[in-house]
Amino acid sequence: WSVVLVHMQPYRVDAYHLDSLCIHKEDKSVVRTIRKYLRHERDRLNTYDRINLDYDSPIHDVSTPGQQNGYDCGMYVCANFKKTLDLFGNAVKKIKTERKTEDKENFIPPSHIISLVLSQWKEKSDSYALEYPSSYVSQMRHDLEALITRLVSEPTKKDQTTTKRRKRRKKKK
Repeated sequence: WSVVLVHMQPYRVDAYHLDSLCIHKEDKSVVRTIRKYLRHERDRLNTYDRINLDYDSPIHDVSTPGQQNGYDCGMYVCANFKKTLDLFGNAVKKIKTERKTEDKENFIPPSHIISLVLSQWKEKSDSYALEYPSSYVSQMRHDLEALITRLVSEPTKKDQTTTKRRKRRKKKK
């Protein structure tokens, strides 16, 4: 499993591939699949005039913390996506704090936000990278397990309603 972020611009599409196993970097089938999907979406949305996919759209590899096993793919997808969303949130906050207080314009161009995120990804090297400690994934797994356990053990409203009905029926008898 991996995450692909697509930045669609007029006449240009860039995709960013985050793969924690790092086995897909040389696998051209992933790149072909991404391009096939993008072409399908362009055709489905009938956006030929705005999206040019006739050339080989760049698909950039984003270096991420690597998983050390073959079963944590889902956790790393969640972690990579969460950390990327955090970067987008931080970019929006940064833009808002840099704006003048008298500026009433609330709209932030997506390209401005995306360029900030990409610059954060490229902060420490010439290539794109997303960094976080390995303990982040362990904590995320622990939190998800606790949430699932809680959700499974809590009775739903439907369960509670059914129980109340049964009690009422027993009282009537």
